[in-house]
Amino acid sequence: MCGIVLSYASLYAQETVNYKLEFTSNWEAHGPLPGANAHFTDLVVATHNNNVTFLEMGQLASPGVTSVAELGTTGTFVNEVNAQIPNNAYNVTVGPDLFFNGTRRDITIESLEVNSDFPLVTLASMIAPSPDWMIAVNSLSLQDNGGDWISEITMDLYAYDAGTRSNTTYNLGGPRTSPAEGITRITNNDTPINPNLKIGTLKLTIDESTLNVGDFDLSEYVDLDFFPNPAKETVRVFNIENSNLKTVEIFNITGSLVKTALASTTDTSLDIDIANLSQGLYLMKFTTSNGKTQTKRLTVTK
Repeated sequence: MCGIVLSYASLYAQETVNYKLEFTSNWEAHGPLPGANAHFTDLVVATHNNNVTFLEMGQLASPGVTSVAELGTTGTFVNEVNAQIPNNAYNVTVGPDLFFNGTRRDITIESLEVNSDFPLVTLASMIAPSPDWMIAVNSLSLQDNGGDWISEITMDLYAYDAGTRSNTTYNLGGPRTSPAEGITRITNNDTPINPNLKIGTLKLTIDESTLNVGDFDLSEYVDLDFFPNPAKETVRVFNIENSNLKTVEIFNITGSLVKTALASTTDTSLDIDIANLSQGLYLMKFTTSNGKTQTKRLTVTK
């Protein structure tokens, strides 16, 4: 997967929700764009489960991914996703393109519907003109380890080579790569794309109006929080009286559990020692005795 997930906030498990998807370009930072026709092609987005993979870094591009990367056409990819509905995929959306002959510098899909049985997002768009370069995201989960929807995800995207053409300039076509190679991030300096710079930023934000509050009893909801944040040695969870708080779990950004703390029903706050945690971003997951959860971001500094 490309980029780094930067931010999370708390939400609740629910069958179907909508997300706003925004891709903002940073292509201009790489140097002169390839003429007045420079653009990202239609952004194609699939939602699916982990039983299927539509593109994978290091693996050969499917015919659908090849069509996106070489020509910017989405029909074959859409057919590949549709063939997996309803067992392994939920839907496929073809969003706008992004031409640079105007003021707009982003691609936005206002309502991307995601189902809790299919919480993964895969997307691709061609960097055009190019032989087979694209932006791509593989199987990004919109749920945390507890199955709760993540309210906001921001990640940097980098340029990828689909491994099907052997050209290093901003031109369509070029010799076929034979045999074809796996999809790889562009990391060398023989193309006009700077391998050290992101090509853009992806942001996914949940539409809270699509949450079904019937799945979460707001009359019993107590917003749990902690301070300080950022923190070095200790964080204190407060407002826990009447919350039925049972456990606090801390996960690193790869999803590994690194610390667990147990709460007492007689306490008004809970102090958690984080002195042994490395500097970085973490998720704090609060779980109550009735199974409700909240997840919030913690920044550890040293």
